[in-house]
Amino acid sequence: MLYPSPLLLFWEASNRKNPGLGYNIPLVFVEFLNHHGGIPVLCGEPISERRTAPDGRYEQWCRNIGLVYDPQTRQVGLRPIGQRFMKEVYPLVAAFPQPDEQGPHLNIYLPHQVQYGTEITLTTIVLDATESPVPNQKVVLLPPDGFPPQVAQSDAYGVARFAVPLDAPSLLGAQIFRACVWLGPRKANCTAGSTLITP
Repeated sequence: MLYPSPLLLFWEASNRKNPGLGYNIPLVFVEFLNHHGGIPVLCGEPISERRTAPDGRYEQWCRNIGLVYDPQTRQVGLRPIGQRFMKEVYPLVAAFPQPDEQGPHLNIYLPHQVQYGTEITLTTIVLDATESPVPNQKVVLLPPDGFPPQVAQSDAYGVARFAVPLDAPSLLGAQIFRACVWLGPRKANCTAGSTLITP
């Protein structure tokens, strides 16, 4: 339940035994969230009050994402949050095939933050045990749910690149991209990287 005030909106927490308890959300965050699907869709239930960070920006945390407001630029930004990481990332990483210490491995590079409606470019580098590049290796990229895997071959420098269009509303927020160097049936060395997709 929401209770407005001149500068804040009070969100009554649904998981509290005592009614009337909850968190105050600055209206600048409320307006931003309402333009991007609403509080339950993008933010989830608030789990903290607004606080002032050491750099002077305002921060508030929800179950899905963190909100940051810069009073100098008057812009709202998003930050990934640990609860979402534990729920979505850890099971994916735990489900990776057991690594082959003798086989090639890979590093994944992607921007920390990209805008929805654009295209994200991910770069992987396949390396051997001595950290030298490995060419002609099959690399599989596993984008977030709803997107098909992509396959590429590492070049002479061990590099394989992928491009993923960010054109699905479900991609808003922190997203995980997994990549594996294919070593045979049920055998792969995998890694993961995350990026924050902003409206």
